[in-house]
Amino acid sequence: MPDVETLPTGSTEPVTSDGAIAEWQPQTLIAPPPATPTRGWRRVVFRATGGRVNPGPSADEAHRSAVTAAVTAPLAARTGERIAVLSTKGGVGKTTTALMLGHTLAGTRGDRVVALDANPDYGTLGYRVSPETHRTVRDLLDARAGIVSYPDVRAYTTQAPSRLEVLAGDADPAVSQAFTAQDYADTLAILGQHYNVILTDCGTGVLHDAMRAVLHMATQLVIVTGPAVDQARHADHLTRWLRRHADPQLVSRSTVVVNASRDDLAVDVDAMVDHFTSIARAVIEVPYDPALAAGGIDGLDALDQSTRDAYLDLAHAVVDGFTPTPIGGPP
Repeated sequence: MPDVETLPTGSTEPVTSDGAIAEWQPQTLIAPPPATPTRGWRRVVFRATGGRVNPGPSADEAHRSAVTAAVTAPLAARTGERIAVLSTKGGVGKTTTALMLGHTLAGTRGDRVVALDANPDYGTLGYRVSPETHRTVRDLLDARAGIVSYPDVRAYTTQAPSRLEVLAGDADPAVSQAFTAQDYADTLAILGQHYNVILTDCGTGVLHDAMRAVLHMATQLVIVTGPAVDQARHADHLTRWLRRHADPQLVSRSTVVVNASRDDLAVDVDAMVDHFTSIARAVIEVPYDPALAAGGIDGLDALDQSTRDAYLDLAHAVVDGFTPTPIGGPP
């Protein structure tokens, strides 16, 4: 067989990230169709003229499409991206953030996403979706010797219409206190075999035993705060504590969510965002939404478009922080 001829120096052939020549894609010969509007007066004009007049999508629509495309970036055949959602201040929307981030990732991406309730103080994540089962993470651990496949795990989770799965925590606070670092590590060892993205809804205490494993095994943190002085102070103290007691890179790679759980803001949110931007990789503002304030929402459909866009931006920030190789391991 003759030797493959090498390209001369200065060749303009496309090259992949590992230096190989990229395979030519003939479908690129066909120009993609122009983007069309899906909302507002632009859509009315487009439909009324049978598509002859296309004003194109608005800036918001174009941004939404670009962010959605970025959120679907593949995980390079990895499983077990481990995202911890935490706050040391109650009432800031931590569980809501974990749930809505999960809905957004699961509904936009094609891989498996599961949210785990690791709150030792009567966590409510499992009550935020219509339950298919009343089994909990403790039941999963008790049966782990017989769990070998995805259907085995699926028997212990509830799947929302978005395709997000939720693994509930123990309903009995006395039992929940016994959820240890080793229990958490064992749970993630099971989930990591079957799910690409694992979201952990943490408790507000950073000193309970399971949190040691959460921080050791996390590939990424989402820190939730509200636009109020005491809430911002708690979030700032949390980032300082994490720098001293966890991997400092977790803080620099983290995403801070400023969640407006009330509509009577009296603080300089821009200054707050600027502060956390100097600490974290990204800061996302989630606007006040009456549907979220009422509680009990287990999906995105009832939310204002601006709120859905904020969670899409959050998903984009999280996907942008996906690590090329797993971080951490058993504690």
